[in-house]
Amino acid sequence: MKSLKETFFRNIVNNINDGVIIVDSNRLLLYMNPYGEELIGLSATLSIGKPIDSLFHENKELLKTVNKGMNSDRIILSHEVVKLRKTGCRININTTPLLLDNGKREGTIIILRDISRVTGLEDVSDEKEGIYPLETIAAMLAHEIKNPLGGIRGAAQLLAMELGDKKDFAVYTDMVIKEVDRINRIVEELLDVASPPFLKMKEVNLHALLADILLLQESAVGDDIKFHREMDPSIPLMLGDEERLKQLFLNLIKNAVEALPQGGTIGVSNRVLQDYRISGSEEKSSKMVIVEITDNGVGIPKEELERIFRPYYTLKSNGTGLGLAICHKIVVEHSGSIKVRSGEGETKFTVILPTS
Repeated sequence: MKSLKETFFRNIVNNINDGVIIVDSNRLLLYMNPYGEELIGLSATLSIGKPIDSLFHENKELLKTVNKGMNSDRIILSHEVVKLRKTGCRININTTPLLLDNGKREGTIIILRDISRVTGLEDVSDEKEGIYPLETIAAMLAHEIKNPLGGIRGAAQLLAMELGDKKDFAVYTDMVIKEVDRINRIVEELLDVASPPFLKMKEVNLHALLADILLLQESAVGDDIKFHREMDPSIPLMLGDEERLKQLFLNLIKNAVEALPQGGTIGVSNRVLQDYRISGSEEKSSKMVIVEITDNGVGIPKEELERIFRPYYTLKSNGTGLGLAICHKIVVEHSGSIKVRSGEGETKFTVILPTS
């Protein structure tokens, strides 16, 4: 039976944002976390106990770096970009000796770092000089920050477990966990802004998606905020990434809630626009869906309206300035438009999306 600490640390490794692989001194696979499975395209359950030479035979560069690490007593950092054949993921590889408490080497730990989310890395003309676009640097930094955050959070949780009934100290561990989660959200938003779109397009029932979000928000806010719906259940299915669209409208509705610290009304409506003219290389008429989200809250100053979709621009004291930038990006990814109007006691966000 696994100890509580062993289970706890296994959970940390299973949720880390790098592939983690452990190989014993006989070159047999001992462990592979879920992200490692995803990167390499292998099942850990079917691969444990098998030699890495057969498991990694399609990825000669990966095997070469692993062999180098297994023959060394120091950490090997590979800065070469390796493309895995089965999944097409682009990775960097780090290896480090697996040592027991007595210093005896029992194997090798392999870290696979996915750089697929870093934009334009292979196309940077000044790459040899180490000069990268700002978006690439942001994505690199975000990825570097996330991993130690997982360790800090895990250590705080473990400390809280060790403290037991000492509630005087629990406030500090709770604070650490809360702040780590806050930083993690900021990093995720930063990655969202800096990363290229990887959309999973399928038919989406936008009416049902909005209804689910409203149900969730109604249960989360107090009685001083009322929701007014003007929803058309007959709107057609649209082609889009359901998770990204959910993120878009959840962000906009949460913004409306935050604009009502003293309570108020939030309106959500959807309808179809027939023969809407899209500007592009070839103008054509298309059926579009329009979603409007309104609130009668504090409003947005006129001089600020043109800047609210800019990254890192915020009117909130505790805001990151990334939420509306992400909303704008999602709408653009779906070939739509988003506008905002504020005045006369009402702020309205209007999203227009193509149905196909």
